[in-house]
Amino acid sequence: MLWTALAVLQSLALAFAVMGFIFFFIDLRVHGGVTIFKRRHVLRSGTSAPARILSDEMLDKRVVRFGALRSAYSIVYEVLPPGGQPFRAKGIEVMTLVEDNANLRAARRAALDGTGVTVQVRFDPQSHVVVLVRVDAKKWEREHEAARQKAKESLLR
Repeated sequence: MLWTALAVLQSLALAFAVMGFIFFFIDLRVHGGVTIFKRRHVLRSGTSAPARILSDEMLDKRVVRFGALRSAYSIVYEVLPPGGQPFRAKGIEVMTLVEDNANLRAARRAALDGTGVTVQVRFDPQSHVVVLVRVDAKKWEREHEAARQKAKESLLR
């Protein structure tokens, strides 16, 4: 019985190791060679700065995570570090359509209009890896829906 339990445990460990290996390399491919560990490190301890989105493009890379279809976006930022020289960097973000609307819609519209709306990013000063600091998509959606309802009600008055 002990040997059977050990054999099951060993096969489960092997299956999880294979799944982790596959996830790591798919994630590495989707994010343009920047590992999840590097992105998390930059998000936790990188330098915070505003950035303008100069362009964004949805890539052909699609990922299903936690039952939601997510798309990869290639984003060119002009990072405006406090007390430093502005620089341009490319980042790849994977997000759902709702997250895209919450995080990129205003900046995308501002880039087309030529106005200066910015987003918050964190970056690594040595490697210039840039990670978008995301807003809460559910909160944004609730606020957006409330604004729409308010606009409808004002039209009916």
